Amino acid sequence: MNWKMIGMSENRVNFVYSLDADQNQGISFEVMASLMFGLGELIQQTNKILNITEGKELKVNILPVKPGSIEIELLLQTTLLAGVFLPQTQNQIKEILSILGLVKDGSDNLISWIRKFGGEKVPETFTQNLDARQSKIGVLYNQPTIIKMVNPVFKGPIYLSGDNGIKTGIKNEPDTFAQITKDDIPYLEAYSNQVSNPNEYITEKEVVLKFKRGSFSGEPDNWSFKLDSDIITATIKDTVFLNDVKLGIKRPSSVDKFKVWLKEIKKVEGDKTSFKYEILKVLDYEIGEKQQELL
Repeated sequence: MNWKMIGMSENRVNFVYSLDADQNQGISFEVMASLMFGLGELIQQTNKILNITEGKELKVNILPVKPGSIEIELLLQTTLLAGVFLPQTQNQIKEILSILGLVKDGSDNLISWIRKFGGEKVPETFTQNLDARQSKIGVLYNQPTIIKMVNPVFKGPIYLSGDNGIKTGIKNEPDTFAQITKDDIPYLEAYSNQVSNPNEYITEKEVVLKFKRGSFSGEPDNWSFKLDSDIITATIKDTVFLNDVKLGIKRPSSVDKFKVWLKEIKKVEGDKTSFKYEILKVLDYEIGEKQQELL
């Protein structure tokens, strides 16, 4: 049973979801309905969380073509006016598919991390020195909306599949095809069963902060910064930066700016909303003019 995202123009990607199924018995309607909804939701939620298309709308259209197959057209569009759309490039769509592990390009992806960590939570020590792509995967890995899509898109169909499991990739590009088999079921099971707080919303992004208060002994907790017009308190996870502060190599002041990779944990309980912040990486440290005059 094949699903394809079709089209050769710059605004479409030929994506194939191939499930090894019994042609006589077929697949139950419930599994197929969940898979059809889940695949589109997985792709769209990934784009929404990581903002790969920079605020532009991502549409997934399912087009029946012939018996025994379903063709899915993935079309990236941006809205100018109601009902008026402009196409964007293939590269953003391919990046989404690659990060999820729906196409293979030799890079880390969500599926490879599920295998690597056995579906369990990522060790904190592993998250301290991630590159830009790994940071995006880390954001996805902990998202409840992504975790809940594993069952309808991967785990459920694999249980009903043959030996070849699920193959996904870009049409006519065999080197891009990734495979998920029944050997992956334990990892997918563990991942989908992760205890997630449905009232927590996690986002990560690059921001610029102005220093307010911190520990010059290199302690990670209770650092204060100005984020736009707000004052936030954050825990710094970047051990290299903390060590530089402890050794006196860096001495932050109120005129200094920090470009950081910031993790925001938003928790909603009833009518109360709270925020927790973690600085995963200090990307750049800019000494303010007044401090430079003193150096």
